[in-house]
Amino acid sequence: AINGNGDYGVNINASKNVAVTENTTISANKNCGIRIAGSEEVSVKNAVISKNAKSGIAVTSSKKITISDATVNNNGTDSRDYGINLNGVDTATVTNVTASSNSSHGLLITTSKGINVSGSTFNTSAGGYGIYCNDKTEAVFNNVICQQNYWSGMSMSDIGTKVTVTGGEYSKNGTRPDVKEDDDTTCAGIGAYNGATLTATNVVCKNNHGCGIALTGTKDKVVTSYLYGVTLNDNGDHGLGCRPYANITISKSSSGTKNKLNNNKNHGILLNDHCTIVSMDNVTCAKNKKAGISVAVKSTVKSMSSCNFYENKEDGIHLSDSAAASIKKTKVYSNGGAGIGVYSKSTLTLVAEAATVKSVKSNSFKENKKAGIAVRSGAKINSIKNTTSSGNGTYGVYVAKKSSAVLTGCTVESNKQDGIRATDSKTNITVKNCKVNKNKQNGVIVTSKAKLKELSRTTINKNKKHGLVIQNKATTGTVKKNKISGNSKYQIYVNRASTSVKKKK
Repeated sequence: AINGNGDYGVNINASKNVAVTENTTISANKNCGIRIAGSEEVSVKNAVISKNAKSGIAVTSSKKITISDATVNNNGTDSRDYGINLNGVDTATVTNVTASSNSSHGLLITTSKGINVSGSTFNTSAGGYGIYCNDKTEAVFNNVICQQNYWSGMSMSDIGTKVTVTGGEYSKNGTRPDVKEDDDTTCAGIGAYNGATLTATNVVCKNNHGCGIALTGTKDKVVTSYLYGVTLNDNGDHGLGCRPYANITISKSSSGTKNKLNNNKNHGILLNDHCTIVSMDNVTCAKNKKAGISVAVKSTVKSMSSCNFYENKEDGIHLSDSAAASIKKTKVYSNGGAGIGVYSKSTLTLVAEAATVKSVKSNSFKENKKAGIAVRSGAKINSIKNTTSSGNGTYGVYVAKKSSAVLTGCTVESNKQDGIRATDSKTNITVKNCKVNKNKQNGVIVTSKAKLKELSRTTINKNKKHGLVIQNKATTGTVKKNKISGNSKYQIYVNRASTSVKKKK
C-alpha cells in the first residue's frame, strides 16, 4: 500500500518500461495518486486508487500508457481534479477500469491521440462529465458505461476532436440541480460541441436529464456526427437535440440495428438553427411528448427514407421557420397533431413510392388527430407523390395562408372532414392523378380566394358531402379529365366563384 504521502503516491518522471503491478493500493496522498510525466511504456494494473487530494492518475507528455483492471474512486477536492487525466498522450489503452465519485470528470483527455478505452465504467462524477475529450483529441470507446454524472455522460469539444463510440450505455446523466432549461444541452448521454466529430454505433443513451445525444456548434465550428443503430429513449429533453450548426448522418448499423428515438419528453429529433441532416434512414420516432421530428430555423433534412413516426403527442413531422426536407418511403401515423405539418415559409418534398400518412384505426387514441398533411404560413410542398393520407381527424391535406402543394398519384380517403382543403388568398394547390374518396365531408374544396391551379385525371368519389367545391372568390386553372361521381350531394358545387370544368365522361 502507498498511503498518506505528503505529495504523490507514485511519481514516474522521464522514465521507460515501468509497471505498477498487481494489487497495489494508493490512497489518501496529498497530491495525485499516480503521476506519469514525460515517460514511455508505463503500465498500471490491478491498482486501487482512491481518496487522493488531486487526480487519481495524471499522465502528461507520455507515450504507450496502459491502465487496466483498476479502480479509481473518490479522488480530488476541486473542479480541476479527475479520476484519470490524459494530457498530451500519444497512445494509451484503458481497459476494465471503474472510475466513480471523483471530484470532476471521471476521465479527461486533452490534446491526445491513439486513445482506446474499453469495458470501463465512469459513474457519479461529482461536478463534471463521466468522460470529457477536447483540444484535438482522437479517441475510441468500446462498450463503455457512463451513468449518473453531474453533467453529460460523455462530452467532446473543439475542431479536430474526433471520437468514435461503439456499444455501451450513457444513462441517467445530468444529476445537477435543474437551475435553468438551457443547461439541458450539457446534461446529455453524449454531447458534441464546437466543431467536434462524433461517430456512434449501437449506443444506448436513455433516461438522461437532457438529450440522449446533444450536438451544438457555431457558424465557424460546425459539429459533425455519424449515428448508426443508436437508441435514444426516455430522455428529459430530446432524443437527438441539434442546435445550432450541426451536420448529421443517421443510418442503421452494419449489423442491421435500426435507430430508435422514443418516449422522450420533447421531440424525438430536434433540428434547429442552421442544422442539416445529410441523410437519415431506418429511424423510428415514436411516443415522444412533442413531435417525432421538428425541423426549424433554416434547418434541412436533405434525404429521409424508410422511417417511422407514430403516436407522438404533436405532429409526426414538423417543419417551421424556413426549414426544408425531402422524404420518401416513410410512414407517419397515429400522431396527436398533423401527420406532416409544414409551416412558416418551409418546404417539404415527398418523393418516390410508399410514403404514407394515415391512422391505424378511426378509434385509435393516438391517431393523427388533425390533418394528415398541413401546409400553412407561406410553406410549400413541392411534390407529394404516391402518398396516402387517410383516416385523419380533420383533413387529408390542408393548405392555407399563402402556401402551396402539389399532389401526384396520391390517395386521400376516409378523413373526418374534407379530403383536400385549400383556403386563403395566395394559397394554391395542384392535384393530378389522385383518388379522393369516402371523406366525411367534401372531396376537394378550394375557398376564400385560394387557387386550384390544376385538377386533372383525378377520381373524386363517394364523399359524404360534395365532390368538388369552388367557392368564396376562389379561382381555378386547368380542371379536366377528372371522374367525379357518387358523392352524396353535388358532384361539383360552385358558389360565389367562376370556373371552367371539363368533366371526364
